[in-house]
Amino acid sequence: MSAERAIADHRSNASLAKTAFRNNLCANILLTAGIGLLFGASPSEIIAQQYQSDPEISREYPIKAAYLYNFGRYVEWPAASFGEKDAPFVIGIGGEEGIGEILDSIAHEKKLEGRSIVIKRFNSSADFSACHILFISRSVSEAEEERFLAKARGNPILVVGEKPEFLSRGGIINFTVEDNKVRFEISPKDAKIAGLKISAKLLSLAKIADHEKQ
Repeated sequence: MSAERAIADHRSNASLAKTAFRNNLCANILLTAGIGLLFGASPSEIIAQQYQSDPEISREYPIKAAYLYNFGRYVEWPAASFGEKDAPFVIGIGGEEGIGEILDSIAHEKKLEGRSIVIKRFNSSADFSACHILFISRSVSEAEEERFLAKARGNPILVVGEKPEFLSRGGIINFTVEDNKVRFEISPKDAKIAGLKISAKLLSLAKIADHEKQ
């Protein structure tokens, strides 16, 4: 085989691999979240942008970012939690943030209920400030996670995690991975305590927390 042919084959295989990656990830998102839930998130654009910057990035991050955006569409917050009429919708990230750049892209392009989206990063619970959704990454230690949860407790904050037993420790939504697909479980009881109303549509896509079935 000539060198030119080998180079051409290599480029062709690389292009096919990129296409397969995008197609598989799009399919994962649609199967996981439900077609209707993701219509507003433009996940394919987000995926393409993130893939260009890092083709090896975990497939979980674009999916979870799209979910977090859509949680903002299918959960109702008390009007008082926004203060001013034109106050932004704030998504906080606790811990290391592989998801941050993708959320930045969403915030740049999208709004939630007519509100601009602001992404806050908290290196530790000591940095915590008011937000509407708080995503606590798996990089956070149990002790630090508890401090985050303690600061959010009693406030209208949708606390989302990605560790086993997160809901039993006071979280409201937890991401899981089953059959290589990102799914989520919800604690309606803790959502109610926080003053949040979760739509029936979102609940229909979720697994209800085990501790609420007892």
